[in-house]
Parts: sequence; C-alpha cells; structure tokens
Amino acid sequence: MKPTNVRIYNLIPFLSGRADGIKRMEGRPEKVLALVRETCEEKERSLAAWAEGIEGHCPIPFGHPYRRYSDRLPEGDPLKALGCWAFGAGNSWITIEEITWDDGSVSHPQQDHREWLKRQSAALFASGMGRPRQRL
Repeated sequence: MKPTNVRIYNLIPFLSGRADGIKRMEGRPEKVLALVRETCEEKERSLAAWAEGIEGHCPIPFGHPYRRYSDRLPEGDPLKALGCWAFGAGNSWITIEEITWDDGSVSHPQQDHREWLKRQSAALFASGMGRPRQRL
C-alpha cells in the first residue's frame, strides 16, 4: 500500500513563537513534507537530505504502532520522515492525524499513539516504577 493523502497539524511555528496558532496541512505526503520544511529554520540542504537527517536523528521507538506503517514504506518515502518527526523526536512538533492509502483505507496514527502512550504508562505504573517516591 502507498499513502495518497496525509493530514497533519504542524506545531513548529507555534512552538517556536512565530505563530499564534497551529496550522493544519493536508495533501500528498511529499507536498506536506515540503510545507513542513518551509516552516523550519534549517533549509540549506535538499529536501531529500533534510528528510534523511530527520529519519537518522529521530528513530521511531520499537513497539510503537507507527512502525507498522513506516516499516513497510520504501526508504526515502516522505511519510517515513513525517512519522519520525511526529513519533521519534520525543516532542510533538507535528501530529499525523490521518493517512489515506491507495486501497481507500484510512489510518489514524495520532489516535494509535495516544493509546500506545496509555498502555506504556499503565505498564510502567504496574511495574512499580510509575509510583511517586515516598518522602522521608
């Protein structure tokens, strides 16, 4: 399957203090990736090299639900770079709300991400590591 459309929220201008709100972007993944890049400070490299840098520095954690999408995408696919930024950066600079695939199916990665975080938190709490420290 190949992605035909992606809808994201770009928080970069808002979080960097250059905008008062969060911008919704939608379109083909390569178009959306190019639009996200335009909101960033660092644009000296080509779009492909810039995306490769994101993939290299922001790997998606093992066990994260987005890997079921990214692992089947070819190297250099724009959706891979968007996913690394959304789910591998440690901070939500962008959120991927919806992906439409060429077979007509629709995925909701941000919703999957929220559910995954809830499961991770519950597992951490169950292990005893999520409990607050006792004061002496």
